Amino acid sequence: MSTMASPMYSTIFLVALCISSIAGSADAQTQDPSNTTQPTTSAGSADAQTPDPTTTTQPPTSVTPPNCREVDRGHYPAKHCNQYYECLRHDFILFPSRYKRVLRTCHHNQTFDASSGRCTEGTCSPKSVAPVCVCTGKYPAENCREYYECKAFLWPPAPLLLSPSFRWNLLLHWDYELLLRTCQPDEVFDGHKRRCVQGSC
Repeated sequence: MSTMASPMYSTIFLVALCISSIAGSADAQTQDPSNTTQPTTSAGSADAQTPDPTTTTQPPTSVTPPNCREVDRGHYPAKHCNQYYECLRHDFILFPSRYKRVLRTCHHNQTFDASSGRCTEGTCSPKSVAPVCVCTGKYPAENCREYYECKAFLWPPAPLLLSPSFRWNLLLHWDYELLLRTCQPDEVFDGHKRRCVQGSC
């Protein structure tokens, strides 16, 4: 008996995962940005004098995204310490090789380790508020005029000669890339409506 999951149950699982991700992102990013009140601590408080040993502060860096046609497949540092670029490559017989650069975000309480090329436990600063893309959607960015978009793409990219049904039979799958978008000059991003609206920061 085949153990492959039914496409219907796989679709239900992905939809449920997507809804859970959007709900969690909305709860985490709907705080009032104008509320800058900080909790008061006594001068002799040990907590106020002892930094969190798991947090490392790194200065903002200017990172040039890798040219995936010139480097090996793998993970490369990005601007924020909890993000990285992934270089994808797929070789087709009788077709040119296809390349794609994808920006990804580490999971919560993780930072990207350039030496190992993977996300490791720990926090860092400054970091991005970008989501971990598991479905399509739009999310607030650090700048009120910008927003992140999770966009789906098919990988490996099937040649145009293949029909959609044949692509599915080859077990090709949808992946997600993270894109930073900018609203129009007279607009800001509304995290509740998840779109750009008239206004100023």
